[in-house]
Amino acid sequence: MKNLFYTIISETEDLALLVVDNTGVLFYASLGRSASSLVEVMLKDFKNTQLYRLNSLKSASSKLVSGKEMVSINETLDKYRQIMKDAGAVDKNAISIPIKIIFGTPLQRKVWDFLIQKLPYGTTTTYLDVAKSLNMPTASRAIANCVGANNIALVIPCHRVIAKSGKLNGYRWGVDIKKKILQEELGDGYSTLIK
Repeated sequence: MKNLFYTIISETEDLALLVVDNTGVLFYASLGRSASSLVEVMLKDFKNTQLYRLNSLKSASSKLVSGKEMVSINETLDKYRQIMKDAGAVDKNAISIPIKIIFGTPLQRKVWDFLIQKLPYGTTTTYLDVAKSLNMPTASRAIANCVGANNIALVIPCHRVIAKSGKLNGYRWGVDIKKKILQEELGDGYSTLIK
């Protein structure tokens, strides 16, 4: 069983719960405003995984004997803090965070890979356009469900996918958080792209 370590960070009024391994690879990231609800959802998400054991980073830091491992974890946490703090000023494509996707169906993973590779910082797309790009033009509802099942907030940029009408609709971590992220990323372009 592989040990994973979770911690909650904050650079704004929003919180992020991150799960990393001992080398700093990011396995999970969720957003919210309540630490207890973030932990509750994380435990639910990991409930059926038999391969991983979750440990609080605070209580586990003494068990991480290699200084190099702690440096790697801290680098990942610092990069994620930077994404949260400076969304409007920093090109997130320049901040590489190593990730490992451990959840999801083959279709969900295909959608998430598409978002990572084809949806750069400062852009948006629609569920329909993602469906068309994946040669599934009639599956925009299925694509929306895949986007909504993402477990690595911000790094897999599901917040950049909007409705065909230009409106913000569902977001796993709340439409208000999605709006804030997009306002920071898009700057003045927000009002022309989002209805």
